[in-house]
Amino acid sequence: VNYPIEIFEINWVLYFLSLTDEQIVTKHRNLVDYLKMFWDEEKGIAWSKEFQVPDLDDTAIAYVHLVKSGLHPDVKVFRYFLFGENIMCFPNETHKAVTHIAHLVEALNISEQKDAALKQIALKDILDQQIAPGVWLDKWHVSPFYATSQVLLSCLNDLPIMLLQQSLTWLIHTQRLDGGWGEVNSTPEESAYAVLAIYKLKQKFEDASVERCLESAKRFFYTAGDTYQAMWIDKNLYCPANIVRAAHMAAIKALNL
Repeated sequence: VNYPIEIFEINWVLYFLSLTDEQIVTKHRNLVDYLKMFWDEEKGIAWSKEFQVPDLDDTAIAYVHLVKSGLHPDVKVFRYFLFGENIMCFPNETHKAVTHIAHLVEALNISEQKDAALKQIALKDILDQQIAPGVWLDKWHVSPFYATSQVLLSCLNDLPIMLLQQSLTWLIHTQRLDGGWGEVNSTPEESAYAVLAIYKLKQKFEDASVERCLESAKRFFYTAGDTYQAMWIDKNLYCPANIVRAAHMAAIKALNL
């Protein structure tokens, strides 16, 4: 990556590591302080101090970190990204995605303030954007394992149990013979997203197929290495290595490796 994305990196590294370490935000208060420096109560935050256009994805994830650190930003900031009945990642955006809307739901859930109407719009949008029952894909990443994992990680307690079962079935059925996951072949990144989603789904489903799936995943991660491919979408494909590495590390911890 050859342009500043330091807020994006801080946001997502803390986010993925927090999935298996609830104290990670308090352990790294200096990073949260950096987010606070560039937080705008009216518009949220952008992906870098060098880029002054706020986006909902970074705003939602930063909001979660700020709340976990003991701060209480006003939930009205999210209304900046609502245009009629459409929740957009950027003002004047023409093509929306699902992951920033899922992260919005997570932020609304953690807030002491409530915006039930906005949450209702968000959840309807998430359901409408399925590409198959319990499966999502959006414009920020080439793999459905990223989008699907983000929806499940952020909205687990807000989605119908039947839909969660469909997601779990898809994840189990798409696991490859080597224990990994991937659209073309098994990759550490896509496998990490799948493992983290299943790790979360274990809260709802405890059965032998889930345990077999995770045991098989251990075989993949023992030999997977840490070479990552360009799967994130901007003007071309790129790899935010620190973010992907954080997801990889969280998956390994979830598997007790």
